[in-house]
Amino acid sequence: MADRKFIVLNTTDVTSQMWSDSIEAENTARFNNDGSKVFLSHREEAKPASYGDNEEYTLDDIMDNVLTQSEWQADESDEEIPL
Repeated sequence: MADRKFIVLNTTDVTSQMWSDSIEAENTARFNNDGSKVFLSHREEAKPASYGDNEEYTLDDIMDNVLTQSEWQADESDEEIPL
């Protein structure tokens, strides 16, 4: 099985095909604090065509470089971060 890869997008840029190609669903995806960004992931060898030329991140990149930014910080209302 391929390693999980992620892209980070403005929510307004996410298409229905991207949702279809991702592991996440709209109701289970991780959004930033104000809901303006989301990350999507896949486990395919090749990036889904719907993801376009958006930069891909590894799980370590997401954990160490994205979720550590204040706009992604969990608050008391976050029970679990779906990864």
